[in-house]
Amino acid sequence: MDQDQLERITSLLKGSWPMEEDEAQHIATNCLEVLERDAGYRDRLTRLMRVLPSECAMTAALAANQMIGLHSTRKRAH
Repeated sequence: MDQDQLERITSLLKGSWPMEEDEAQHIATNCLEVLERDAGYRDRLTRLMRVLPSECAMTAALAANQMIGLHSTRKRAH
């Protein structure tokens, strides 16, 4: 598991929702597992929306899109 990627996702989560570090890390781990699957954009988005906090669907959708973008950019750089 990519530690840098995990830290970025954890930071994104904490910036989007009020949550403790351990909760953010747990959710970030689940998100990274979704992102690392060989799947298309729509499938990743759907799976991320199930993992992310659901208080605000718009915030979850924005965060999911940012995660997909970060992961895709990082993947191309390597």
